[in-house]
Amino acid sequence: MRRTFAVFGVVLLLAIGASAQFLGYVSTQSVAVNVFTNQAANAASATLQNIGQSAHFLTYCNTGFQGQLALEGSQDGTYASPIVLAQASYGQLGLADSACHVMQAGGYYPAVRARVLNYLGGSVTAFYTALAAPISYAPSAITSTGPTSPIVCDRSFSLTVAQNATSSLIGNLPGQTFVLCAVTFSFNGATTAGSLQISEFATSAAPGNACTTGIGTGAFWNAFVTANTPQLFSVGGALGPWLKAQAPNHVLCLTTTAITANTEITYTFAQY
Repeated sequence: MRRTFAVFGVVLLLAIGASAQFLGYVSTQSVAVNVFTNQAANAASATLQNIGQSAHFLTYCNTGFQGQLALEGSQDGTYASPIVLAQASYGQLGLADSACHVMQAGGYYPAVRARVLNYLGGSVTAFYTALAAPISYAPSAITSTGPTSPIVCDRSFSLTVAQNATSSLIGNLPGQTFVLCAVTFSFNGATTAGSLQISEFATSAAPGNACTTGIGTGAFWNAFVTANTPQLFSVGGALGPWLKAQAPNHVLCLTTTAITANTEITYTFAQY
């Protein structure tokens, strides 16, 4: 009799274990839906179904895309003041994107949607998936193509600025903030006494690349140039932000004085 009860207990435990595994496997708290197909204008998707999902993924492929793609949440479904869960920007200074990416966000929101804004050109196709699952332990940080942690200075650019001139370092899409990470300065000839400075300017253009209205009373960063200036020097590093615009729609600009030589500037940056 004891042996019969023991066998019955083992079978019962195995059945309970199998049942628990099976219930987890067939959980219906997941959503998969096509959001945009070759979207070539500003648009907001319909509200994406949320039945308990806490992990959100927007997989998208760009074709010559210039603009911004965002994943937004709302507490009441009206999106009068949307909560930006994640966003990515492409097309600054005409640098269109034709690749596939994944945007990820975590947390429960009664309403979620995808949105194309600040559209300039090209198209984007996006697919949304979500499920009830653990989210990343690390909080979102800054990167040009969406949130990540730690900060990723994942873009680079270079340009030449003449003496006695001011030039934007990169065009800023409306609502975006520009973060400068590392910079290398070089010159195309011997310099004379003068200076280089990086300042913040306000702009409302799309993309904003006009250095016309200064912010504050001084430069973010300033360096003196003399006849003995090294022909190559670097500032900052690649592990985090060095300078950033203090407000959206602002841009960082380089200004040179009469130093008798052109300045070549190469830098890494992130944008969000």
